[in-house]
Amino acid sequence: MLLTRESPELILSQQGVQPGYNRYFSTIGQIPNPYLSWERTRNWNFGVDLELFRMFYMNLEYYTRRSNAVITVDLPFEYGIDDMKRNGGIIYNRGIEYTLSFTPIQKRDFSLNINLNASKKTGTKVEKPKLTETQQCT
Repeated sequence: MLLTRESPELILSQQGVQPGYNRYFSTIGQIPNPYLSWERTRNWNFGVDLELFRMFYMNLEYYTRRSNAVITVDLPFEYGIDDMKRNGGIIYNRGIEYTLSFTPIQKRDFSLNINLNASKKTGTKVEKPKLTETQQCT
């Protein structure tokens, strides 16, 4: 899972006794990020179904989806970890799907159907936004 160890709270991992120092120690798993939230998605689709002579069928569907993805942002070395997760990357998905069906034989006890399915999908990821000074320090 993507967000198993992500939280707006500080995540520390207790490691046990550190060799050579004989003391318990912890490591930073994730620094606090109050701006981290669930991904939000908006989508819609438009479809058309056609039938001709009870033999030819066609389904055509266009869809689009937009979501603000959870992305990884590099952090300065002073924070003790290399990067953090935050909302901000925008992903657009668009596509078209269609189905063509042909029924050349249709009897009472037997029918023959021929189907063709295809789709064309595109995905575009928009640039990562820059963190403001406030967002970097929290």
